[in-house]
Order: sequence, then C-alpha cells, then structure tokens
Amino acid sequence: LVTMWMIGVHERYSASYDAKMRSFCEEGEFHAAPGLKGFPRIMAKAFEYKEEFDLEGFEQQVLSPLFVIDVLRCTYQLTTPKRLLEVREAISRALPKVRSKNGYSRKAAAPCGYRDMKVNVLWECGELGSVITEVQLMLDANAKAKKKM
Repeated sequence: LVTMWMIGVHERYSASYDAKMRSFCEEGEFHAAPGLKGFPRIMAKAFEYKEEFDLEGFEQQVLSPLFVIDVLRCTYQLTTPKRLLEVREAISRALPKVRSKNGYSRKAAAPCGYRDMKVNVLWECGELGSVITEVQLMLDANAKAKKKM
C-alpha cells in the first residue's frame, strides 16, 4: 500500500513538476523522464535498501519504499559546464535542495567516460506534503557516453 500511495502522489504532481522544471532552461535542454518509476522497480530498490540499511521489523520493512527518492525525475542535457552550473543554480534558488552528487568531481568514478550531476530537491504536493525528486544534469558529451553503456 505504501508503494501504491507513493506512485499515486507522484503521478498526481508529475505534470506540474515537469512544467516547473522546464522553466529553468532553454528549449531542448529539458528531458522529462519516460514516466514514473514503476511498482516492480520501486519494490526491487526497497528490498535493496532493506538490506543496505539493515531495516528490521514489520514497520521498517513496510516503509522501506520511502527510501526510493527518484520516482519523479528529469534530466537536463547541456552544452557547456557553465550552462550546467547556471541551470543547477536556478533550480537551487527555486527549490529546497536535499542533497547532491557531483559525478564531475575528480574523485568520482567515470565508467565508460560517463559523468553527471544529480540534485535531489523537495517538491511540494499541496495537502499531501512533499516528495523528494531527482534532477540529473549532464553535458552533451556525457549523454553520448551514457548511450554506449
């Protein structure tokens, strides 16, 4: 039931999320996800998190799907590092940032040359509270590397 509720909340707010996220960029830079992450994938990740975070007991295990924070997501494909930072800054000014992962850091691994930056932001869902979403920012060259993976 927790997963079904999550999907319903995310689905209800996906159009407004995409519209807002599209407003931070120029034509052609924004790419909406091809739909929400589905029930089977959320449950598979929930079981992984159950092990990773050593969740025990009925309540913790039932709530483990709440660890899945990229049900609602989008991607920006940008031409230059400067433009990537501009879009990231625009998003950060408008939405509360929960965390970020910088795959462009020198310390980050780059399998097949693929790098990106992920920012998790809080998206308000009216009377239903809020959800954490994932924003992926990448350079054009990295998008090509991703396709080869």
